[in-house]
Amino acid sequence: MATIEDSPTVFPAATPAAFEIGSLPTTEIPVDPLENDSTAPPKPVIITSPTVAGTYPVVLFFHGFYLRNYFYSDVLNHVASHGYILVAPQVHNFI
Repeated sequence: MATIEDSPTVFPAATPAAFEIGSLPTTEIPVDPLENDSTAPPKPVIITSPTVAGTYPVVLFFHGFYLRNYFYSDVLNHVASHGYILVAPQVHNFI
């Protein structure tokens, strides 16, 4: 059970590092399905990763909201700059 304190919580004045751009440069790799390639994904995918060689955790990013996956390029690059590889498939069909 949660308790409520009488005194307000004081947050530190410094901005958390998560809101600042990371130190790693990034790149976006768009992967589109090809009709004659059985190894291609069935939907368009954007892979965003750091350009510095290394081992990074992979995040599967489902954007939702019936938008295109490339609308989230700024978010994907921001997270990747902190040392993650993001895979963002286009999850909805558009007419």
